Amino acid sequence: MRILLMRQKEVAKRCFDYLTAVEDEHVQICAVSSNAEIDRWWGTSQIDQYGKQENIPFVSNAKRNNELLAQMIKKCGIDVII
Repeated sequence: MRILLMRQKEVAKRCFDYLTAVEDEHVQICAVSSNAEIDRWWGTSQIDQYGKQENIPFVSNAKRNNELLAQMIKKCGIDVII
């Protein structure tokens, strides 16, 4: 399962924590979208850092960019959006 993780707020943080802890080769975060800045109420750019660390595509959600997200979904062969 190839996942695009669009992370924001607490429920998405829990999904991120769960998915990054899963040890299953069939579960793969292939692209991410979230805030790149840490000046949000949750005070972290964890998903941005994860994208850089794992060398996976990242789209900032500071400004809605549906076209770029659609391109990323197609290019990465995304099966699931969380």
